[in-house]
Amino acid sequence: MNQEKDIPVYMFTGMLESGKTAFLRDTLEGGEFEDGNKSLFLLCEEGEIELSEKLLKRNKMSTVVVEDKEDITEEFLKNLEKEYNPDRVVIENNGMWIPQEIIDEFPENWMLVQCINLIDGSTFESYLQNMGSFVMEQVKPADLVVFNRVTDNEVRGGYRRRIKALNRKAQILYEDEKGNSMMPMWRACHLIQTNL
Repeated sequence: MNQEKDIPVYMFTGMLESGKTAFLRDTLEGGEFEDGNKSLFLLCEEGEIELSEKLLKRNKMSTVVVEDKEDITEEFLKNLEKEYNPDRVVIENNGMWIPQEIIDEFPENWMLVQCINLIDGSTFESYLQNMGSFVMEQVKPADLVVFNRVTDNEVRGGYRRRIKALNRKAQILYEDEKGNSMMPMWRACHLIQTNL
């Protein structure tokens, strides 16, 4: 009997330039994936920031660039699993791809264990007005929503109401323009630790 091992999947979603790569870089630099396990990194969107080869190697991450959403099929993902034999999968999703459509293609043994959605607070309202459905699709599967580049404390309540109306289970974290948490440090640390 050939039983496939369960593979945890970590997905980072958000619109273009929302801070996905920077958040992932900070996570890797913090040693969250330096446990000796092999990771398959599916890079579906290349932004302004790139992850260094040194950082990827230190975290035992093999990168596969996926440029076309139609390439992500169950068969494609199974073939990657056979080729790379990962202990986990990390996906940086393209902001124009609906995350649930990618999740629906996961092989049966791939389990989404965490989905983190990044939102640029400085462009959130504009994106909502012009591309509301895409923005909301990014939020639906998220366990943690990180609003970065938030410049005004007053808008946080409105952001929270919008997210919770769509995804009641999502935890929400706010960061200012410098990447500093806009909540007490104990609360921010608890949210990140319980969601990694």
